[in-house]
Amino acid sequence: MKEKLIKAAFMSTPLGLLNTLADYVAGSTPTKGDLERKTIDDLKELAMRQGIEMEMTKDRAKVAQELAIAERIQVAEEVDIEEYYDVSAKGGVGLEASENSLNFGLSGSGTKVSKRIYKFRGFRDFYSESNASEEP
Repeated sequence: MKEKLIKAAFMSTPLGLLNTLADYVAGSTPTKGDLERKTIDDLKELAMRQGIEMEMTKDRAKVAQELAIAERIQVAEEVDIEEYYDVSAKGGVGLEASENSLNFGLSGSGTKVSKRIYKFRGFRDFYSESNASEEP
């Protein structure tokens, strides 16, 4: 059932996708009454299960997005792709000594930035290309 919902969502318009996902989330979310009747252990299990389902749905959405991009690249007349990657890190060590105390500290931070920009222009005319290859 879930597979059919996901497939139908990605084959429809973006607004249809949002509506389908909203319906799926609404249908999989227990009501307040259901939650009040459950024990803490049941709720923890439910939260873990829903977390796993969300991760799997997120992974499927990424795959569907990549497939949609690949399909659009295939039918585009012209495609410009720009990719930016930046990884940076900072770190520090500190030591402070006084008569009564000794303080030692470590700090660190890191960032990873990746950005892809796709620009599509036009559509290839597959009909004329296939006819041109068949003519003698």
